[in-house]
Amino acid sequence: MDKQAANILKGMYLFKDLTPKELEKLTKIARRTSYKAGDRIFCEGDDAHSMYIVEMGTLKLIKKGMEDNQEVLRLGSGAHFGEMPFLDGMNRALTVEAVEPSSLIEI
Repeated sequence: MDKQAANILKGMYLFKDLTPKELEKLTKIARRTSYKAGDRIFCEGDDAHSMYIVEMGTLKLIKKGMEDNQEVLRLGSGAHFGEMPFLDGMNRALTVEAVEPSSLIEI
């Protein structure tokens, strides 16, 4: 990971108490992923293996409904998502889709 991504991670409240050495380890396992508009990052019900930080772009979070899907939230640069199922071992509660070309940091 480059210095810009490391600074993004360092500035997040989730990682604010990490030592420089711990932050360095985190940046080594993090990877940058890119998505085009309409690409799905993950789907509701999927196993959780990662969490994400939006480096650039806009994403929409979608909940399956009885008759149709409903957009419940949009996230932009600096937002993070997917950490709860990643940490507690549950399946994904929502589908996440790129609204525009987006760059994410995946941990």
